Amino acid sequence: MGNTTYKLELLRTGLILGVLFGAICYLIWEGIIVGILAFIITLTLYFLIKEYYPKWLKRKKEALIEKDLPYFINSIAQELSLGIPFDNALKNLIKESSGGLKKELLGIHKRIDSGKGIAESIQISYAKFESSQIKRTLSYLIYIYEQGNKTVRDIEPLKNLEKEFLIKQRNELKKFNARISVISLFIIVFSTIIPAMFQAFVIVGSFFIELNMTKEQIFLIIVLLFPAINLGILLGVNEISPAILKG
Repeated sequence: MGNTTYKLELLRTGLILGVLFGAICYLIWEGIIVGILAFIITLTLYFLIKEYYPKWLKRKKEALIEKDLPYFINSIAQELSLGIPFDNALKNLIKESSGGLKKELLGIHKRIDSGKGIAESIQISYAKFESSQIKRTLSYLIYIYEQGNKTVRDIEPLKNLEKEFLIKQRNELKKFNARISVISLFIIVFSTIIPAMFQAFVIVGSFFIELNMTKEQIFLIIVLLFPAINLGILLGVNEISPAILKG
């Protein structure tokens, strides 16, 4: 019921904004088609931003944590294998970590300092994430802590998890390398070949046929359209790039 109410509220607000911007565009350009298009675009963008942008942003943050998990797992496994108590090992790793992983480890440490148990503090972090890699790592930490880390064998599941995550990262890099070779061709085509052919067509073609384009339109195509296409391709490359390549 709550989810239905939320979506109805989204739809109501989107309709209000759509009608508002549609009316403004209709008054400015005096065209009903322009007004309808503005209404549809505004409604769609509002819904996408409110409904999917937070999920996309959360997934990006989790991906940045996932890329550091193999290093984190290896480090805490080494600390525990040396007999260092679990909470001390966690403190040591906070100093060595960075980014989202460090922030989450600090959150766990603060909850422990406030009086919560170690397993409970990790469980709170576990409930926050949707990433299976992060959840599995945290669940293994809870298991090892509750087992007491009596022998080196107790941390063997963590080492296996590290190997699995490293293999997954290598596979992602291979897939990305295969994609980038094709995408590079598109970048070359849209950044050099097509703009050059378009300019040649405009210069040479104008001697033989009458072009239905003004100087301003030609200028905007060269200065704005082609760079916008290249920018879109680069943003797409950044979107599909594995988090491990983003530092």
